[in-house]
Amino acid sequence: MSVSYRAVGWSRSKRIYDAALLAAVMVFIAAFVGVTFATHPAPEDFRPEAAAIRGLGVCAILLLHAALWIGPLARLDRRLLPLLYNRRHLGVTTFLVGLGHAAFATLYYHGFGETFPLVSLLSAPGGVRGVADLPFEWFGIAALAILFLMAATSHDFWLRNLGAKAWKRLHMLVYAAYAALVAHVAFGAMQSETSPVISGLVLAGTLITCGLHVAAGLREVRRDERGPAPREDGYLDICGVGEIAPDRAKVATIGAARVAIFRENDGLSAISNVCAHQGGPLGEGKVVDGCVTCPWHGWQYRAADGCSPPPFTEKIPTYRVKVEAGRVLVHPEALAPGTPTPPARVTPITSSGAAAADEFYVGYLPKAPRGIARRSATAAAALLAIGAGAAGLAAAAQRSPGPGRWDDDKVVDLWGRFISKPVPMLLTPGHQAGSWRVTLLVNAGKCGAFAPEDSCGPLAVLVSNDAEREGARAEAMRRWEGAWITARGTAVSPGLSTSMLELESGERSVSAMTRPPSGLVMPEVAPLGEATIVGEIVDSKCFLGVMKPGHGRAHRACAARCIAGGIPAAMTAVDPETGKPALVVLASDDGGPLGKAVLPYVGGRVTARGALSRIGETLVLRVAALAR
Repeated sequence: MSVSYRAVGWSRSKRIYDAALLAAVMVFIAAFVGVTFATHPAPEDFRPEAAAIRGLGVCAILLLHAALWIGPLARLDRRLLPLLYNRRHLGVTTFLVGLGHAAFATLYYHGFGETFPLVSLLSAPGGVRGVADLPFEWFGIAALAILFLMAATSHDFWLRNLGAKAWKRLHMLVYAAYAALVAHVAFGAMQSETSPVISGLVLAGTLITCGLHVAAGLREVRRDERGPAPREDGYLDICGVGEIAPDRAKVATIGAARVAIFRENDGLSAISNVCAHQGGPLGEGKVVDGCVTCPWHGWQYRAADGCSPPPFTEKIPTYRVKVEAGRVLVHPEALAPGTPTPPARVTPITSSGAAAADEFYVGYLPKAPRGIARRSATAAAALLAIGAGAAGLAAAAQRSPGPGRWDDDKVVDLWGRFISKPVPMLLTPGHQAGSWRVTLLVNAGKCGAFAPEDSCGPLAVLVSNDAEREGARAEAMRRWEGAWITARGTAVSPGLSTSMLELESGERSVSAMTRPPSGLVMPEVAPLGEATIVGEIVDSKCFLGVMKPGHGRAHRACAARCIAGGIPAAMTAVDPETGKPALVVLASDDGGPLGKAVLPYVGGRVTARGALSRIGETLVLRVAALAR
């Protein structure tokens, strides 16, 4: 307790706690990223940004689990109360790590497109048609909003001004935040990461969280069921005098309330077991400097009248106590908060004979007793080990994003013949005589080839519109249609039959060849007949190596924004002739780009039917029908 508000009252134990927590978070994220790359050794199997985003998310989830576990663990073993005392710091850290995950993911997956990142985050691509279409981001936003409210109101200033009951109700929303976070993972990452290890970890965390709370609740229920029966004079026989240790209490359930009977020197006094601060269990506290001290946060009250010592004004109810034949009797009627009651006199004793029961610690004390410190350190180490093991398993179990590679720091020049349909592409001679390779052309960010420079980036929606952008793109493509050109940019190569070039900004990204090749026979479109393909619709740019991973439910919104911005839509499939994995470029039934009509089907398993053909080594499907 303190007379005035301070930002944070850091004691030595708090500094140690916060330093250890910060170090654990940093080491955890670094270790998650390290394990991710160590267990996925293929070149650029994951991009560092994506691994860091996942590491932040997993860290936030584990921190929230720890915060929820500490409460029931402290109820099951009060020697773990020092962990509970600093739980606010753990909660604020959980919010900050979650905020880092959300901010990084929003910029990474929703930035650099035609839609403002926050608008993209809050809007569902293609609409919501059912449970399968529910954007998992909404659940994450709900959880983060609740954690923000809890972190922002964690200081006692808000507890005092909101009132204890309202403040407690607000902070009980942590369970709603936890449910929203589980839904965020279930509708997001678990839809892409199909490993039973990851599903098992999420299920185990949920079951342990629920199990600990049920166990703690049942323990309290059993304690309440053992309430004493009233005597003829109305008093309740609570216990023998010898059952209450000096400066300690015996907690009894009287009606719907719990009462703490404290033994101080040669007197017994009964007060409410509920602290006026946050409802802490006063009966698990101790008399320190003549005042009952709450084990949660150190708030104090005089046992004789239930009043906090001056200058504090908090009051709690008191009860009448008497002793007959060595038995402690308490009247069930609660007196008004702050009512003085004379202590029942007993023979003073100097020791309870139970050293472990006399150990007591609250955060403002300079040092925790050895037994409590040892038990708290063991529990903290166990939680850290559980978190580290879970993170290691989750990192190792991640699905490989594929062989794509993006040499974003290496500019190359490619030459070939430009074709605008079904999507902008460059046809270049292959390694074997008569073979041709398709290189899809795109702009930087989430924009298709030849989009105006001001239409790419997080502020594009403020400076351009669809008609202007598409008009400029169409004009540029008409200019180069069928021409032999040289294109400059960074290569995106998936190790598949189709590659991509992200054009440099400016007019010099494409230029006419001064000496067009002669004697080359352009490939004809080879029809392969009607086909039905089952797979996932992706944006070709992210899938071919820019995002890593660039597929799955977690990438759905990004894929939709890319396709809406002009990135060619494609479908993961198997080449019917070679039997190897392939990326099928999707076109409309008239041979043009499929465009925004495909958005409701992005990010999930779909069936596409239409005319399949081959241009060079690349498959193209003219989509006649799509179905989930």
